[in-house]
Amino acid sequence: QDCKSFGASEAMWHLIEFPMSTRYPSVKRLPIHLEKEQQVLFGEDQPIEEVLARSGVTELTAFFQYNANHPEVSTPYIHFPEYFIFDEKEKKWQIRKRGTNTLGRIYSIHPSKGEIFYLSMHLIDKTILQCCKKSFTEYTFAHGFSYDSYKDTCHGLGMLKDDELWNLVMEDI
Repeated sequence: QDCKSFGASEAMWHLIEFPMSTRYPSVKRLPIHLEKEQQVLFGEDQPIEEVLARSGVTELTAFFQYNANHPEVSTPYIHFPEYFIFDEKEKKWQIRKRGTNTLGRIYSIHPSKGEIFYLSMHLIDKTILQCCKKSFTEYTFAHGFSYDSYKDTCHGLGMLKDDELWNLVMEDI
């Protein structure tokens, strides 16, 4: 039997007859993960060597690689899809040949998720200090100090000094 299942939100959109596709501007979901904790999809018949060979590159790690190869670029991760396109075959970001209004989006991460939440704070931050990092470990350095965690770095940068973070979290929900 050929069936399709709908979640509650998608079912509601169909009931209200909102359009489900051809929306403008397009939105590119940007994955976020901690170092070596990216999601890897594979088939049960794929050789393990092939899976391991392609599992290391994600949009986030390709962002770091692009920044390492192009130090003159100072575009935050969240704005990368506006100027670049991710080539799935070559697993790298390339400059867009035509203009676009594509938006980048990092899905909401609850503060209880710990370090990945604080890493997302760094990646969303639009200051020049945060936008052109070349690795995960560079997000634990700030103002000449090395911190043990992303949370400590956020605290050292003053990102946790007031309730502005929690206001942003509540707006995003």
